[in-house]
Parts: sequence; C-alpha cells; structure tokens
Amino acid sequence: MVKKNSRIIDILTIVLYISLFLISSESFNGRIVSYGAAIISLLIVVVSATINAGKVQVKLTSLHVWMAVFIAFCYLSSIWAIQPDLAISKGNTILKNVICIVLVYMHFQRMDSVKDLLKVTMYGGYIVVLLSVAFFGISSLTDIVASSGRMEAGFLNQNTLGMLAAFTIIVNIYFIIYYKEQVFLIPILALAVIVLAAAGSRKGIIELVAGVLFIFLVKNYQRKAIANSIFRIVGVVLLALVVIYFMSQLSMFDFVNMRLQNVINQLRGSGVTDRSVRSRALLNQIGVQIFKEHPILGIGIDCPRIPARQATGIDWYLHNNYLEILAGGGLVGFICYYSIYVLLLSRFFRFKAERSPEYDICLVLLILQAVLEFAYVAYYSRETYFYLMMYYLESEIIKDRALAEKECI
Repeated sequence: MVKKNSRIIDILTIVLYISLFLISSESFNGRIVSYGAAIISLLIVVVSATINAGKVQVKLTSLHVWMAVFIAFCYLSSIWAIQPDLAISKGNTILKNVICIVLVYMHFQRMDSVKDLLKVTMYGGYIVVLLSVAFFGISSLTDIVASSGRMEAGFLNQNTLGMLAAFTIIVNIYFIIYYKEQVFLIPILALAVIVLAAAGSRKGIIELVAGVLFIFLVKNYQRKAIANSIFRIVGVVLLALVVIYFMSQLSMFDFVNMRLQNVINQLRGSGVTDRSVRSRALLNQIGVQIFKEHPILGIGIDCPRIPARQATGIDWYLHNNYLEILAGGGLVGFICYYSIYVLLLSRFFRFKAERSPEYDICLVLLILQAVLEFAYVAYYSRETYFYLMMYYLESEIIKDRALAEKECI
C-alpha cells in the first residue's frame, strides 16, 4: 500500500459521489448523469494507471465475491419470482452500481488510509447540500423550518437528502475532533443542519444525534485507562442529553419532533399517529407474513412491492431493508446480502488493536448504517455500495497491518 494519492482522482471521485445522488433527482436528467458517472469511473482507472506507470492492478477480494454472489442471487431469484422482470431489473441496477465501485476500488485499494475517501464523502455531501440550497433558496428553506413544514421532493427525496446531510455533518465533526481539520466548513455545516430540519427526516435526525454521540464515546474510550474512559463517557452522555433536550426545544425541529412522537405513540399503542407511521407498521406486517410463507427463497427480489401494492394501493417498498430482503430473497438472500456486514464487523472487532481515527469513524458509520436499515431499503442504493467499499478498505488496512506486525514478531 502507498500513502501518495492523486488530487485529480479525489476530485473525480467527489464528482462520482455527487452523481450517485443526482441520478435520482428530478432536477437532473438521470440517464445523462448515469452516463457521466460511468465515464468518470473509467477516467479514475485511466488516471490511476498513469500514476502507476501504466499498470492497472486488479486484486480479487472477498468484497468482489460478495458483490458477485448477491448480484447472481438477484438474477436467479427471477426463476421463482412472482414477477421475474422486477428481480432482473434490480439485478441490472445493482450490477451497474457495482461496476462503478469496482473501478474506483482498483485505485483506492493501493492506499494505506481511507482518510481521502472520507473527505470525498464530506465535500461531495456538502456540494449536494449547497445544490439543494440553490434549488429551494435559503429564504424558502428558512421559511419552511420556521413554519415547521417540510420541503417538497423536487430536488431529492427528503429522507435521502436528510440522511446525506446527517452523514456529511458526522464526517465533518469527526475531522474537527480527531484532526482539528475542516473547521472552516462550519458555516456550511450550519446550512446542512437547516437542510436536515427542512427535510423533516426522522432517520436523518436519529443518524446525526447517534452518530455524533458515538464519535465522542469512541474518541474518549481508552482500553488501557478504563476508569478514566468511563468518567469521560459518562460526561459525554450527560452533555449529549442536555444538547438533545435543547435541540428538541428549538422550533426548527418541531416537525421532526412531531414525527418522532408519532413513532413513539405507535410503539406504545396510544396517542396520535400519522399516515406514514401507520403505513410502515402495515408494511412490516406484510413483510413478516411473506417471510413466514416463503422463508427459504422469498418471492423474488423487489417483488414484495406487489403484495404491498395490493394491500395499500400504493407501489411501496417495505421501508425496512431486513424485511425487504427476507421477503424477497428469504433466508438465502438475507445471508447473501448481510454476510458482508458480518465480515466487516468481525474484522473490526478482531483487529481492534490496530485502531486508528479512520477505524473509529468507519466502525461508527457501519453500525449506524446497519441500524438505520431497519427503517429504509438500502440494498439497491448506489451510495450503499460506495460506503461498504470504504468500510471494506479500512478492514483490509487494519488486517494487513495486523498481519505485518505478526510477521515482525
């Protein structure tokens, strides 16, 4: 592995990362953006080969095997799917996503740190946030927040934009507290908070609060100084509770607070709930029922939307990645997809002695992603594979570092 990276490749990767979100934007031509993403991926390979004296290094890893197996399962599920073309279409979508990721991976697999990739997600995320501000207008966004409303989905899906804003803020805060870097981005961070509030995304708020809290907890944990670590962690938790309380009192989060209260009311079985919460509860019931009836192979990838549409009259996913895969792919599909999470988490805990700042943030983000997938469908999203590639690279780095140290003993 090498430390030297190309700024040109960083810029190209930022543009590629932005395109992962803009493909689904109503304000851009998705087909043109997807072609652009393909071209950028190829340019990354060309520039990387130029830097590497004309050599293109292809190293087959367990990440490639996992992606190939899951794509194959998506296609195979069309054999027993209740609507085969849906499974084939999702297989095609994931294949396109994976091709871009593999091309990017060919360059970054030679790096000895994912710090540059983390900066790619931060700068790319902030650019998307700024584009959303330009689309809606800062005055319109502040009016939405002031009136406890929610932005329209004309630029990006509100939850997608909210979760992206939260992810970007978390990475920025990581750089500030670990490296004292990227402090100059705080004004844009504040804009991202406004965008998150205007998006009204429950998942985004939960991701932001939990992510920042986890970063401080991990930062203050020292295995060799348990007593001191516990003292610091208790302090961080108490401070977090105070911050959360004051945030909940801000009018800009009234809409999100109301939506979170609706979820709590649904779980308690009393109080007011909204249509979104009730619909998600019904979709969960549909997913569980499908899995009970087809536990091994499911009814075909992307096919749970059919019984969901029959029950609700709306063409909906199950809004839960775990249930979506269990219902569509059964236990076999579930194992195919979530095996990568098991591999990554096992590596992170096995090689925790090689802990670094990048280890900390990747572990936090990976756990957040796994938890949040209870509330949205992620298995076909372009950014999902980009993030998993980044976490996998970090797991490879700590594994190689541990093996190198073992050889030196």
